[in-house]
This record gives sequence, structure tokens and C-alpha cells, in this order.
Amino acid sequence: MHVDITRDTFDPARHFSRVLMQQGRVPLDADLNEQSSILLHYLRTLTADLLGPHAGPGGNGFKVGYTTQNGGTIAVGGPGRYYVNGLLCEIEGDQSIPASQATRGGRSDAAAADGGAPPPLTYPFIVFMEVWEQLVTAYHQPLLRETALGGPDTAARTQVMWRIRAEQLQAGQGTCAAAWPAVLGGLGVAADRNGLQVRAGGTSTDTLDPCVLPPDARYRGMENQLYRVEVHTRGDVGGATPPTFKWSRENGSVAFPIRSLSGVEVEVETLGLDPRLDLAPGDWVEILDDQRAGRGMLARVADVDRDGLRVTLEDTDDDYPEYSEKHAVIHPLLRRWDQSDPVVLRGNDGTSATKGTLRDGAVEAVDAWIELEAGIIVRFQPNKRYLEGDYWLIPARVATGDVEWPRAANGTDPAVVPARRPERFYAPLGVVTAENTVNDCRRTINKLVTP
Repeated sequence: MHVDITRDTFDPARHFSRVLMQQGRVPLDADLNEQSSILLHYLRTLTADLLGPHAGPGGNGFKVGYTTQNGGTIAVGGPGRYYVNGLLCEIEGDQSIPASQATRGGRSDAAAADGGAPPPLTYPFIVFMEVWEQLVTAYHQPLLRETALGGPDTAARTQVMWRIRAEQLQAGQGTCAAAWPAVLGGLGVAADRNGLQVRAGGTSTDTLDPCVLPPDARYRGMENQLYRVEVHTRGDVGGATPPTFKWSRENGSVAFPIRSLSGVEVEVETLGLDPRLDLAPGDWVEILDDQRAGRGMLARVADVDRDGLRVTLEDTDDDYPEYSEKHAVIHPLLRRWDQSDPVVLRGNDGTSATKGTLRDGAVEAVDAWIELEAGIIVRFQPNKRYLEGDYWLIPARVATGDVEWPRAANGTDPAVVPARRPERFYAPLGVVTAENTVNDCRRTINKLVTP
């Protein structure tokens, strides 16, 4: 998640059971966060092992109904709870959702968004849950900000989110057993997590002359940083259209809430308190909101008016989204990324170098070592596919002049570390075969003790 942390030390493969704070030591955010992650991993794994991929206590919670009124309405019962891959989902009361909002219009959300209203549902169709965890900051929930501090925010939160989706079925798929495997397979849940190599050993020069590379090339940054490399558009490395990525030296946590955006003029709520956390002409920003949480539009900053809290974006052929006060509920923002032209590409030997350019504001993940800055270079696996949202965190430390990255079996080369990915989980709720006729797909937990 794009949060301002020093590093993320939790790794389930280490099998740590708890964090022990020691007297007289400096408390770090990474230690406290790892304790929470260890406990959460235990509880969610235990829940999934006991209940399976999805289950709930029954009753009215998340029970599905459907009527053709108002163009089709999906009713979801409440209050109640349901567990999806160990994540607790709660509903406080009955909810009604227009079918047009739940229908994905085929296999792609993007296609539905680009193609206008999705086609109406016909029988049979399946109603299911999509579940994920998202970051919540003081911008999203102002009550998290302690006003006595006079402005600064403190800790962020994570929140389990869910939404109701619907998918058209074929004839003969009127049961949960017949429908769900095919629908789940079509949701694009990819198991492959292709990897990245990182090392501190590249250096930028004006001449790109390998003779000027110092023998002790290393991380040359002036501050400790947590770099984030995140795939922006999917693709195959070495293919006709390779994937692109963006990177940040602050884990993508430098963001500016939008008050309004019209044309190329953006009014923001605040700008950075110092140059390191501010915007400047030439910076790349991503335009995001709650409905574009996966991937937004990249834009370059043309000018910044600090007194007027206004940012002017470079004019392009693409139209930027429009925001006004009424859009505050979807929390639009500008997220700063730190890639820039030219992009320095190095051969496998780390010496010979060429220059490349950004593609639509992002870096192409080509088959080469790609320099970020300050000597940090990364390499994607050739002939592998990467998906948007895949990301890696790279702690860089001044004390060692190096990055914290595991080594390969030979003890010298950087290891290939699989991508992290924002997780999405799914659970079927019901197959609708006629108005007010639903085959319930929920799995019910049998209580150990009956009152």
C-alpha cells in the first residue's frame, strides 16, 4: 500500500510468531507493523483453513434477492457476516443495488466503462462478492487526524472492502456448482507472480562512458529511502508491447488531494511542506480516485502556484478527468511518481549503457538493467508477463551504501523476488434463475454450541 513507512519486514516464509520489544531500544514503525501483520496472517489463515475459501453463519447476511423493478434490482440481506479467504466482511443492514451497477458487461471492467451501460441481465446470472483491503488515510477519514497536533497526520488504517458483482451465465449453468468455476476462471485471477532483480551498482553519467564507472558503484542517495517499483500497464518483457512501470522513492506515499480539476488546471487542498515532499514542474503525477484505485492517468506537471494551491498539467491529446466539489466523496488525488527522462539502460554486464525515453509517462520494462537513480538498477525477467499493480519495495540505506535485497544461491547475484500484488478475492452468493428465484451459493457455518 502507498503509505509512508520505513520498510515492510513481514514475510510469512520466515514463520515469525511475534515481535519482542527490548528495553532502551528505538521503536520503529516496521516492528509495530510486523506484529500486526503476524497476528493478522495467523487469524486469517486459521479462518480460511477452518471455513474454506468462503463461508458465513447463515441467516439473512448477504442473502441475495432479485426483482425486475427499476430496470433490475439486486437485494443483499443484512445484517450479517461472511468470511472470504479469511477476511471478515460485514453488512449492517439490507442493501439494494441496481443491476446495472453490479454487471461487469462481460469479462472486463474497463470494457464496461469504455462502452457505456452494460447489457441488461437475462436469466440465469450469478451474483458474487469481490473483496479486498484498502488503505485509509486522514484524507479519506478526517477523524483519523488529531486536531490537537495542529495539522500533521499520524497512523493510517487498512479497511476490508467488498462490493457486489454480477456475471451473465450460459444456459445450463443455473446451479452454483456449474456456474462458479467458469466465472472464477474468467475473472483473471493470475497465480504467476514474475520477479524482479535489484542491485546498487549502476551510475548515471552525461557521456555514458563505461570507463568512468567507479569500481565501488553503490547507492549514492543522501537519505534512507523506501523505493517502490509498480507495474503501470501489463505486457510481456521482450514482447511487441512490453509492460511499463512507475517508481517512487517514497513508496508512492506523496499525494495531494484534489479540490477541483478542469482542463489542465488542478486546485489541491495542500502542497508539500518541503521540496522533498512537494511538486515541481517536470514531475509526473497519477490522477486517481476511489473508482480508479487500480491505475490512473499519468500527467506531467507544467507549473505550480504555491500561493494559490494550483497545479497546471501539460496539455496533451488525452482529456483529463473532471472533478469538482461534488466528487469529494470519491477522494480524487494526485500521486507523485519519480521517473523522468532520459531512462538509462544497461547491459547484463552493468557497464555498457544506452538512453531511452518514457512511454506515456512510464518506463518500459525492457530486457536490460534499468537505472532508477543514485545507482539503483532493476531488471525484469525476460519473456515473462507482468500485470498492472504488481509491485516491489526496495529499502535503500545510506549506512551501507546498498539496497536491502536477498541474494541468489551463489551469494553474489541479486535474487529474483516475486511480485507483490493488491489481492482481490471472490465468493459466489447466488444464481438467479427467475425473479425472486435464487439458488443460494453461500456456505453456512454450523455452530459448535446451540443456545
